Amino acid sequence: MIDYAKKYENELRAKFYDIAFDPFYKFAIYTPWRNDFEIPNSTYDYHSFVSINGYNIIGYIAYRINREDDSVYRMQIINFIKDRSFLFGKDAFTCAKNIFDAFNFRKLTFDVIIGNPIEKTYDKIIKKYGGRIVGTKEKEMNNRRASPAVSLTFMLYFGKGTA
Repeated sequence: MIDYAKKYENELRAKFYDIAFDPFYKFAIYTPWRNDFEIPNSTYDYHSFVSINGYNIIGYIAYRINREDDSVYRMQIINFIKDRSFLFGKDAFTCAKNIFDAFNFRKLTFDVIIGNPIEKTYDKIIKKYGGRIVGTKEKEMNNRRASPAVSLTFMLYFGKGTA
C-alpha cells in the first residue's frame, strides 16, 4: 500500500540511518556523505511516498517537480527489503504511473547508475511504455571513492505531449 511519507518521517529517518553506509544501497545513495533525512513540508516541488506492508515500511519513493514544464526528475526508489518484493515493485510502479495519471505531469526523467541490478527492469519498462533512453552522461561522483561514474537518463512520456 502507498501512503504519504510525511506521516512516517521519524520511522523513515531511522530506516535511512540503518542503510546509511550499507554497501547494498550504493546505487541508491552514491555519495560518501549523509545528511539527516528530512521531508519538505510542501508538496509543491517534492512528492514522497512510502510502501507499506502491514505496519512495516518496506520502501520509499520520492521525486522532485519542475512546475514550469510539468516534469518530474530525480526520482528516488529505495527498497528497504534486500530481497525482491512484489508488493514494493507494484507500489513503485503505481507511483510512477500516478505521476502522469493522478498528478498530470507530462515527463519523468531519472538516472540509474550502470550496473544497478534494477537497470534491466527499467529498460523493459521504457520499452513497454514507449519511453526512451536519452543517453549516457559522465557523472563526477567523488574522486576518492571507487564507484560507477556513468549514469543513464531515461525520459518517459505517457501521452501528455512530446519533449
